[in-house]
Amino acid sequence: MESKRFAAVTGVAFLIYFAFFGGHYVSGDNAQRIAWAKALIDCHCNDISAYMPGMQFTKYGIGASLIHVPFIVVARLFARMTGLSIEGPLNMLLYTFNSALGVALIYLLIRRQGVEWRHAAGGAVVIGVASVWFPYSKLEYSEALVATMILAMYLLADDHPWLTGLIGGLAIASRQDALILVALTAAIAPASRRSWVPIALGTLPGSILTMVTNFQRSGSMLNSGYEVDFGTPILTGLYGFLLSAGKSLFLFSPLMVLYVAAARRQWHERARRRLVLWSAALLVIQLLFYSKWWDWSGDDAWGPRFLVTGTIFCLIVVAASDYLGSGRFIALAILGVLIELPAVLMGPHNSLMLLHSRQPMTTDLSTSVRRPITLDDIRFDPKYSQVIDTIELLLFKVSNGRLEGSSSFLSSFDPPLRPDDIEIDVLWLHPNLHRRAGN
Repeated sequence: MESKRFAAVTGVAFLIYFAFFGGHYVSGDNAQRIAWAKALIDCHCNDISAYMPGMQFTKYGIGASLIHVPFIVVARLFARMTGLSIEGPLNMLLYTFNSALGVALIYLLIRRQGVEWRHAAGGAVVIGVASVWFPYSKLEYSEALVATMILAMYLLADDHPWLTGLIGGLAIASRQDALILVALTAAIAPASRRSWVPIALGTLPGSILTMVTNFQRSGSMLNSGYEVDFGTPILTGLYGFLLSAGKSLFLFSPLMVLYVAAARRQWHERARRRLVLWSAALLVIQLLFYSKWWDWSGDDAWGPRFLVTGTIFCLIVVAASDYLGSGRFIALAILGVLIELPAVLMGPHNSLMLLHSRQPMTTDLSTSVRRPITLDDIRFDPKYSQVIDTIELLLFKVSNGRLEGSSSFLSSFDPPLRPDDIEIDVLWLHPNLHRRAGN
């Protein structure tokens, strides 16, 4: 019976995400991962220069590229038989399904806390649509893949420690910094310490693959070629993650407001203490680690990209608590949906892409000098918050341009932005996206 409920939750979540499916690549980072996947197929090598001229190696982990390999093979076979390119949509379906699977795993974790199945299913779906998780169903970032892997690790740690380790190794191969999350989960998730050794041994294939490919690309087993710079003052990053007008985790996932109270209540229940400890440890370690990272907000991204994993695990604690179904939970869930819907309709990156391509200007209040709007404006200035900008873009589009004069962001473009310059980022609603879908 539980397996049928798991499948039903997966199906419901997938249908929701599929309704907003964009069907096209978004991230420049993933372009390198796709190129590596093609190199692995075509020349069985790491050289991506045939697909990205001027670049020999990607600096990202091989794990996500390996996951894309079968999708690219199927797309090529389909193109050979029909003459139609479906590479973009097929590969992006990976992230749609990953998000749906993540919601189903969230359901299982909430159920493990003794929550009745209907409430657990409802809580999992709410997390899936009222948090930062929703837009990442149409963004090809490895953080979402890693988050689903960590969820699976927690669920499998006691009964299938070897499989847990293999999944952890794939997470490390996808993102080398996932080592921290894998280690924390391996230490906290198992009820018995006897699982520690098989989990650790299970991670070896992914870890060794990571070291080998690192050495082949950079000459160092520990460095993929990605620049390592922890130059941001930690208080700047912490303020950005917690309190900023444009990147706060509470802004992009309003249900996080209930986390501390929910965690405190459940800490006193022995059966739930491990889940609370796990969520808090993951969030704190991510906050401290990425607050000093040179690009702490993970831009270009929707919200605080690097905290996606920790946020989801904290929301599980909220949904497993007696807040589930309360007036506060419902109100914050509705607010979350209202924040995420414009992002999935307009595209989570749309406002940032306009910032790069159109270079809108603002007037510096301290000097009265005109200057370009920057990423720091998006991060810290309420007028240019990514949430506000995206809502304004949606209203501008559906009102056929009548909103422009009331928006600091929209009125900053020169030449003026027109409704036809932006698109509804849903494959089924705009014909231009059908042409982009084969990218």
